[in-house]
Amino acid sequence: RGAADVVLELAAPPEMPELALKLDSETKAPLEEKNTPMLGMEIPMEYERSYKLTSGEGGAGVASGNVATRVVASGATELSQGGQSMLIAVDQDIEGTIAFDDSGNVPAAMMMDILLRIEFGENVAEQNISLDLSYERF
Repeated sequence: RGAADVVLELAAPPEMPELALKLDSETKAPLEEKNTPMLGMEIPMEYERSYKLTSGEGGAGVASGNVATRVVASGATELSQGGQSMLIAVDQDIEGTIAFDDSGNVPAAMMMDILLRIEFGENVAEQNISLDLSYERF
């Protein structure tokens, strides 16, 4: 996977829950456990997702509703090489808002703040990414 693939993946709207969302009420999805490809390996991760539907401004072509999203993920694995082993731990916190068009079915815009922290033994790498995207219908 190249850098362009990662950027395209980040720019895609997140998956919406199959749960029914209620206006101004937080909805939590069931805890999800899955192996996530990262750093050239599979890392077992737990994902906690929550969503909150709020009303938008409405009007032709303008957001009719917003969904605030939050994803907190964490996981760890042990990497062994040459008789040495090192714990690799990953923490990810994503918060943002998706604005839907007047049909309520198509994302019109998305703002996301992503914090990624990876610990390699005693070394730590931390990255903050902020996205402010708008989408057009073709």
